[in-house]
Amino acid sequence: RRFFADNSVSASLTLRIWSSYRTQSGWRDQRLRMQDVEYLSFMPKRLQMQLRREIYAPHLTRLPILELASKLGTVEMATICNHSVSEHIGAPLQEIFVAYTPAHEALCVTAGVLEYECRHFVGKIKVVGEEWICEPAIWGSWTHRGVLMSHGSSRWIEIHVERFRQIIRDSPNPRMFRAMRRYAKSFAAKATGESIFDIACNEEESQDRRRMAESAVQAELPTSS
Repeated sequence: RRFFADNSVSASLTLRIWSSYRTQSGWRDQRLRMQDVEYLSFMPKRLQMQLRREIYAPHLTRLPILELASKLGTVEMATICNHSVSEHIGAPLQEIFVAYTPAHEALCVTAGVLEYECRHFVGKIKVVGEEWICEPAIWGSWTHRGVLMSHGSSRWIEIHVERFRQIIRDSPNPRMFRAMRRYAKSFAAKATGESIFDIACNEEESQDRRRMAESAVQAELPTSS
């Protein structure tokens, strides 16, 4: 209260902040993440890497290009899990990102429900488990088009996009690099030709992305004689 008085914060904003505080302060998610278990940061690195891959890879491969490209090699997936993925817990009323801000991560919902709101859409869209958000940020510069909010207990993982790109650039597997580059070019061409948003708007758009991924990876698979 003293802070609001000392800084002449309006009564209406003060009430809204207090309401948000009361909603969030009593909330606790009891499920543990890797970073919540102290020993896991001290155990042998190879065990840490194996654990992170076992936890995160199933979510990463819900993105079609990562699912299909995993056929080209296993080293990159392990490296992505260990060096570009983080896990997060959402609290009620938490705004994960807002419109017109630069995107540095792509997200996959792993538990609960998030809500996406954009001025181009009618109403709010619920984003549920294993759906990806902000895939465009992986393949190029991206500014958020809407607001993503958590209204209750929810979890998601994030790919730090610049670390992801660096892993692919440094990949010792040229087939992986070429497939990812081919998909990125197809994605950029699609984004130039039509409006895209932080989420895939419909099943048709999701299927288009899968077809692009299939085409990008198929070109690198050995052909049967």
